Amino acid sequence: FSYLPLFASFGTASLRIMPMLNNFLYCYSQLKNGKHSVDTIYHSLYEKTTLAIHLEGSSIESFQSISFQDVSYSYENNKKIIEDVNLTINKNEFVNLAGASGSGKTTFISLLMGLLYPKDGKIKVNETELNETNSMYWQNNIFYLPQDTFILDSSLETNISLSDTLTKNDSKKIEDSLAKSNLIDKEASLRLGEGGKTISGGQRQRVALARMFYFDRDFLVIDE
Repeated sequence: FSYLPLFASFGTASLRIMPMLNNFLYCYSQLKNGKHSVDTIYHSLYEKTTLAIHLEGSSIESFQSISFQDVSYSYENNKKIIEDVNLTINKNEFVNLAGASGSGKTTFISLLMGLLYPKDGKIKVNETELNETNSMYWQNNIFYLPQDTFILDSSLETNISLSDTLTKNDSKKIEDSLAKSNLIDKEASLRLGEGGKTISGGQRQRVALARMFYFDRDFLVIDE
């Protein structure tokens, strides 16, 4: 009895299965890596928190300023990416952040948004020091507009509001957001498809703008 044909069959089957197995492992890895982000988004959307900034029982009703006071930050190699930064951004001010790759722009934005905390110095919002206890409330006052817009395989109105349940007031806010972002010609019920494949790249950016107008946050961070 020859085992050669049997081994040949197994070999052929293995070659056919390997690409599918690799795809499965890749998808599993992506799901596992994205779990923390999904959990964070879920809690941000569904936890009953106020948009005011809270600290020790007090609240600040609206954003007035954020200030960096002698702020420094370094990663594990102890090389300072941000060093002794002093900067104040007031309400209604526009600040442009520019620099070469690796100069610390992303680190600065992460500090600004409360995703990282200074190794030295302080960051204050309305004179309230930002820390791990109150950073979530500060983040609820921020809208981040990235270069690449995340589009759900759902309707235009769901992509703007990030919710399947809309009140009459929500629908009015969506109409206003569509008008401000020059998407008034699009039906709110239009399904955008995975990654926004049914609309153009420019229109995907306008969806992000509509989302920004809809949430109407006090502090905008725009990645050009």
